Amino acid sequence: MDLLDLLLHEHAEIRTWALAPRPWPVQQFEEFNWFVIQCHATHLEDEILFPLLRSRMAGRDEFLRSLSRIAADHRLLATLAGNTAKYGREGADVYPRRIDDYFKLLQFHNDTEEEMIFTAWTELSAADREDASARAAESARRCASSGPYLRYSGMAERTLGYLGR
Repeated sequence: MDLLDLLLHEHAEIRTWALAPRPWPVQQFEEFNWFVIQCHATHLEDEILFPLLRSRMAGRDEFLRSLSRIAADHRLLATLAGNTAKYGREGADVYPRRIDDYFKLLQFHNDTEEEMIFTAWTELSAADREDASARAAESARRCASSGPYLRYSGMAERTLGYLGR
C-alpha cells in the first residue's frame, strides 16, 4: 500500500465516519479531528506529499496555487474543529450544527484533493513515490502507537505491516 492508497483509504474512512449518527460526544469529535488533522493532513499531506509535489511540479503555477489553497484548508478545518469542540464542552446549542459544518467542509476538501491534487501522484518518479510511501508508513505507525488512529482509519494493526510496500 503506497502513500496514495493510504490517503484514499483514509478518505473513504472519513466518508464512512461522516455518515455516523451525530452529534458525537465532544471527546469522540476531538479524537476524530486528531486523526484528521494530525495524522492525515499534517503528517501525510503537509509534511510528505505536498512538499514533494511542490518540488516536482515547479513551474506549474495553477497546480501550485491549488495546492496552497488545499493546504490552507487544513488550518481552516483545525480552527473550525477547535471552536466546535469548545461549543460542545460549553453545551452550546450550535454544537451539532458546527459538527455538520465541519463534515461538509472536510468532505468538500477531500473531494477537491482527490480531483485536483492526488492525480499528480502518477507524474512522480517511482523513486519519489517509494520514498514518500516509506515515510508515510512510518508516520502511520507512529500515529497508531500514540492515539486512536486504528479506530478512525479503519486499519487493523496487522495491516500496518503492508504500508509502504
